[in-house]
Amino acid sequence: MADSIFTKGTFDPSIGSEAISFCRTFPLNEYGREYFPHGLQYNVSWIWGHFYEVETGVTYVFTREFKTANSNFFILCKRNDDPDQDDEHLYGDFGETFMGYTTMDQDNAKGTIEVRPMYPSSTPFEVTLKEQYLHIVDCAGDMDLEFNALAPGYSMYIPGWVGQKNDIMYCEEISKITGTFQGKKVEGWGGVDWCYCPPGNDYRLSKLIGGLEKSWPAWANFYKDETAEGGVFLTGMGDWHLFYHWKFDGKKTETKIYRKYRYKIECNMEKGYIKHIDFELDGIPFEYVTEAVGTRATGIANDNFDSVETVEDDTDWIMGHMNTPDSAKKEVIRQYCTNENFLDRCNNFPEQSNY
Repeated sequence: MADSIFTKGTFDPSIGSEAISFCRTFPLNEYGREYFPHGLQYNVSWIWGHFYEVETGVTYVFTREFKTANSNFFILCKRNDDPDQDDEHLYGDFGETFMGYTTMDQDNAKGTIEVRPMYPSSTPFEVTLKEQYLHIVDCAGDMDLEFNALAPGYSMYIPGWVGQKNDIMYCEEISKITGTFQGKKVEGWGGVDWCYCPPGNDYRLSKLIGGLEKSWPAWANFYKDETAEGGVFLTGMGDWHLFYHWKFDGKKTETKIYRKYRYKIECNMEKGYIKHIDFELDGIPFEYVTEAVGTRATGIANDNFDSVETVEDDTDWIMGHMNTPDSAKKEVIRQYCTNENFLDRCNNFPEQSNY
């Protein structure tokens, strides 16, 4: 068995960076554990989003992870506007939100995949997935959100390193959020991500997470003329990348994956986050700008689900916005962007560019 391929700011060409990527609308069975692409099996899903109180504008960011038989990761932050200060963590104490064993059942007659606590729980938690739709109840019932897809999603298959079996098939679908939080009406934007790995392996040991990913901004812009656009602009080690863009013109949605690209990343190395990225995709300019930085500390249950430990992750979640040719000429209602970055791969120096 080959050694772990986790890289620290350098790229070994022997691990390769090839990927097969395309836009698609997913059928029901591809959201869960009954699909086996490229001989892989379902590994994990994440529901994530930015949402704001309609009356006050107070903004929150959250992620809920679940697997075939457990869900033991949840993080919810109240946003602040200072990128040098961590956002405020909410529902971080044990018992404030569900952590434990779960079931994942697909009902073809109803057209649903349902994730529920395996045993009776005093903290309500449920997820219902349909094609281009999901409903989540979390935070002991204080969070009740619906996700309606804004566009077809994307998927990418990354073959593993020879001898290591660290292939991964990664999928993502971007959605508009509506619902309530703590009894208040909220709206926002987010999505659901999920992936498939070889039996016995995990996404954290995949070539994508272990060796390739540098920066992963997922974004959406909403305009006053009722049009919208968004996408996912991934950069990585070697020549690995994915630049997926969707646009809604008020009647229909078009998607595109850009193949010709240049980008330039600027980081705040002292504080540890990406400040700014310039993209040029098929000759079209885009600009990512950071607004706020989430904390690295995350709450995760121990093996018995009876306490929550604070752990240090190797990534930062940062929030900002994406400037585009449309945002320069249209009246913007809302801009959202969540960016995951592996700073040690992104740069071991203040600026990185392939211009």
